Amino acid sequence: METIPVRRLLSLPEAASVLSVSPSTIHGLVRRGQLAFVHAGQGTIRKHLTFSADEIESFIKRHTERLSYSPTPKTARRSGGTELGFLAQRQARITARAEARKAKSK
Repeated sequence: METIPVRRLLSLPEAASVLSVSPSTIHGLVRRGQLAFVHAGQGTIRKHLTFSADEIESFIKRHTERLSYSPTPKTARRSGGTELGFLAQRQARITARAEARKAKSK
């Protein structure tokens, strides 16, 4: 009689650990049909969910994204017509407010 090699199934906490999410997130993925599970045990009210390692790997592959970011800014920055740096602009605003207070108090 031949024995068929069966890969070990992952428990819900183990699957959550592999995906770096909480067990409640795993339950949500199962409810939405994004993650297939194996019903283990005989319970009908509280099902014991187990997951194959292949399904977890497939989920990771389906949800892997590769984004490429351009090192240049996407929008042009406006300097407001002046070439002053941030600290110079701040100092100019502080000075303008102080002068406005002096003029108001006279």
